[in-house]
Amino acid sequence: SVPMWNTYAQAGNGIALGFEPHIPSTDDYRILKVIYEDTEDESLWRKQTIRLAETNSNFGTTQLLSSIVYLPMALKNNAFEYEQEIRMVCEQKEIYFRPRNGLLIPYKKFCIDIKHLKEIMIGPAIDADRQQFAIELLLRKYNIQGVNIARSSVPLRNG
Repeated sequence: SVPMWNTYAQAGNGIALGFEPHIPSTDDYRILKVIYEDTEDESLWRKQTIRLAETNSNFGTTQLLSSIVYLPMALKNNAFEYEQEIRMVCEQKEIYFRPRNGLLIPYKKFCIDIKHLKEIMIGPAIDADRQQFAIELLLRKYNIQGVNIARSSVPLRNG
């Protein structure tokens, strides 16, 4: 979408990685579908958490702990609902920093098995031929197969 390319890929001058839709959680990270505020999903999550708390007074069930600890990390303002975001939440990892637009942005490094990568989409404002050639070389260098290379059809204006 235009907002996604503009916001997250330097006005379309980037790439988007497409992963298979059901990456399993591991000991290093949890996969969480974002719950947008003031939506039916948020209401259901709250009701489920209350029901679990009422029926499990010892707060020891895995499902209840996930609902209380992990799911709030997936809550996001409903103005971003168009993103249909999925988050990877990891614990106890070193925090790194990178500069962006004059700010320090914190992030954590962790690995996802390359077998989950299914597509690399080239942004609409980039030199697609050169970028595709570079991506193909990179995939060949690391013997990565089965990844589709696509080009965005989003019409972005330059300048």
